[in-house]
Amino acid sequence: MSDSSWYYRFTPELVAFIRECVRRGIEYLAQDPWQTLDKRLSPFEDVLIQDKHDHSAA
Repeated sequence: MSDSSWYYRFTPELVAFIRECVRRGIEYLAQDPWQTLDKRLSPFEDVLIQDKHDHSAA
């Protein structure tokens, strides 16, 4: 996910809040390096997010 895609949809305050939530979540998950994903998620190896918004019109 690119940083620039956040700025077209959210206020700067919300971007900062979401970024802090993600940072805290990653730190929490990193506390237990032996933690495994739920069996239902094991088939997934990667996540792809596509942005279909036309930024050239802005």
